[in-house]
Amino acid sequence: MPCESVGPSHDEQIRMDLNAFLNEVGEPSPQDGSYVNRRRSMTNDQMAQWLCLWCKAHDVTKQSLELQIWWRDHQAADAKREAAEREAQRLRGLRRQAAAKLTPEELTALGLEGHND
Repeated sequence: MPCESVGPSHDEQIRMDLNAFLNEVGEPSPQDGSYVNRRRSMTNDQMAQWLCLWCKAHDVTKQSLELQIWWRDHQAADAKREAAEREAQRLRGLRRQAAAKLTPEELTALGLEGHND
């Protein structure tokens, strides 16, 4: 059976991209590994958070097109997540208001006794 080349996983590719972007903007944390595959000791989320803060404070249009695309997509994902969080919070409030109108017996009948969300 012939050997096959297996590329990086999705998570590994994200990690490599984030590392490259952090190198591009001059993030100073030490990196381990070979010259080609240097890695920071941060999680992908930590790297994305650091890069997000950097992008908010700097003119990203002066950076690589790849970083500009990452920033555009990151902002869109953040906006979508924040909208979902606001909607979930609104629905929790609506449930509390509705539950406040019910008697303990009605709450029990609906299986909602003891629920505080």
